[in-house]
Formats: sequence, C-alpha cells, structure tokens
Amino acid sequence: MTVSKRVRYEVLRRDDFTCRYCHSKDNPLQVDHVIPVALGGTDGPDNLVAACKDCNIGKTSVQPDEPLVQNVSAEALAFGEAFRQALCMQSVDIEWERNYVEDLEETWEAETSIDDEHCLPLPDSWRSTARYLASLRVPYSIFEYAFQIAKDKVDMGKIPPRVAFSYAKAIINNKIEESYGQAKKVMDDGA
Repeated sequence: MTVSKRVRYEVLRRDDFTCRYCHSKDNPLQVDHVIPVALGGTDGPDNLVAACKDCNIGKTSVQPDEPLVQNVSAEALAFGEAFRQALCMQSVDIEWERNYVEDLEETWEAETSIDDEHCLPLPDSWRSTARYLASLRVPYSIFEYAFQIAKDKVDMGKIPPRVAFSYAKAIINNKIEESYGQAKKVMDDGA
C-alpha cells in the first residue's frame, strides 16, 4: 500500500520539512517508514517520518524499540488529537452556517410573503450568498432590514419580484461597506 499525498504532506509538515535523521532542510525529502513494511510497519503517520534521500537510502531497518519510534508515536498521537479537535470545530462551524442559512430563508419567506403559501422568488444562487453572509457574521437584523425594503420596492412596482433578492443583497453589501469604513476609521483613529 502506498502513502497518500495528503498523509505524505502532513508527515513532512509535522516534521517541519526537516530530515528526522540528519536534520537537513536543504535536501529533497521523502517519507520513510520507521518500521519497514517488511517488518510489520504500517503506512500510518505514527510510523512515518521525513527523511532526506541519502538518509532514507542509507539507513538500515530501525527496530521498534529505538527512541525515534517512540518519539514519532507520541508526536503522531498529539497531532491526531489536535486534528480531531480541529475537525470538531469545523463541524460546529458547519452546523452554525447551516442554521444561519435556514434562518435567512425563513426570514426571507416571512418578510417577502405574498400570501399564506407564497413569497417572492429566491434565485438559484441564494444559498451561496447566505453562506457568504454567514462567513462575515452579518447580523440577522441587517438582512431582515434589506428584505423588508426589497419587498416594499416590489409592492410599489419599483422593481420586479425576480430581482428582489439581488436588490436586498445590494442593500446588505452597502451595509457591509459602511461597516468596513467605520471599522477602518476606528483603526485609523486609534493608531
């Protein structure tokens, strides 16, 4: 079994792109099996280290009880735990984004209601816009405000229903720009 490109990169990064044997950063690196596959070693990160070509070719089979193997295993366990924690944080962010998008859709339906069963149409791209707004943490009150204005413009015949979301998005973008300008002014005044 071969080591995937992703695992190879993570091993090299974990080892600070430095040969674990001679500590060279100048030679091209390979990924070395600390315990050779022929001796029962695996392709897991806890059995892999960064090694320059000369060290990798020149080394003999390292026995599992040598200090390097123990050190790599401890680092791999620590990295694995940090990686799991990072994945959990990603999961929380994804769930938060999902809720944000759902709330945006519900607010759109409430603010642009035409009757009990219909609201103004959303374009196919509305979810990507919602995810972008979520990434900026745009407060609900801003998109609620923009949706109300867009609905008023439709009701007055100033814009067609099919462009209401784009109109609301422009209002939100203006609020984002205003906030950016205010934040920049605060930073400039504080400097």
